[in-house]
Amino acid sequence: MTIPRFPAGKALNSLLALALALAFASPSMAEHTVNWNRLGLSAGQSYEINRLENEWRQTYSRIQPQIEKDREELRRLLNDPNANEQQVMMIQSRLHKNEEQLRNEATRVFMHKKKILNPQQKSKLQEMIRH
Repeated sequence: MTIPRFPAGKALNSLLALALALAFASPSMAEHTVNWNRLGLSAGQSYEINRLENEWRQTYSRIQPQIEKDREELRRLLNDPNANEQQVMMIQSRLHKNEEQLRNEATRVFMHKKKILNPQQKSKLQEMIRH
């Protein structure tokens, strides 16, 4: 079996491109397409939706700055030919942990908002997400 060989520069560039793509990919959430006000919410539902959105904003405000800092540091290290591999892996691990925490919180908040809705509002929500 022959193992294909690539010039070191090409392999390094490909690895760097892959690492950067994985590190900086940001998932899209259905949450971004939902206008909750179009669901005909009651006053109680609106209050609860706003409470959940405030929770989300607080969590996001606490975690997102570290994500941005880690992305920048990771970008810098991946471009540094003398970067310490352990440091790169530690920052990448922290970055992924924080991104996962935000995704999980966004999903938790979305699911709690959905629980507040009546069956007709849930149907309308499904339509909004589809389009």
